[in-house]
Amino acid sequence: MIELFTLYYGQVSEAQSQAQKMLISELSTPVISISDTMGVLPLIGQVDDYKNSDFAKKVMLQAKELNLSCLIIDLSGAPSIDTMMTNELFQVIKMLDLLGIDTTITGIRPEIALTAVQLGIDMSKLKTYGKLKDAVNKLLQE
Repeated sequence: MIELFTLYYGQVSEAQSQAQKMLISELSTPVISISDTMGVLPLIGQVDDYKNSDFAKKVMLQAKELNLSCLIIDLSGAPSIDTMMTNELFQVIKMLDLLGIDTTITGIRPEIALTAVQLGIDMSKLKTYGKLKDAVNKLLQE
């Protein structure tokens, strides 16, 4: 009986763990609609955690589902981003551009800027602002 209880308890714990991982994954890339055509993607915490969550696919699907023409990616809540994730972030921006969604980045920290430049990422067509508030005000005026 103890053996069966231990086996059943292990299965229940594993199922709960998987359910929690799925929920965290779903909530990890929330695109928030702030107008009919504009949304915000706040990246919060260690951005390395977004690597295993189909980050690019989720962002594109949410942006398309919300029928956005402009997406603001706010990095002010991310203390650092590694080289691989910086590259993926800019790949997402290129993909969004192919979908006709203009992307603006706010809250870029010096470390992120340095990594982007070292990777040779062309940021000439990308709108950037220091603060999310500034970007929203400017883009809503346009």
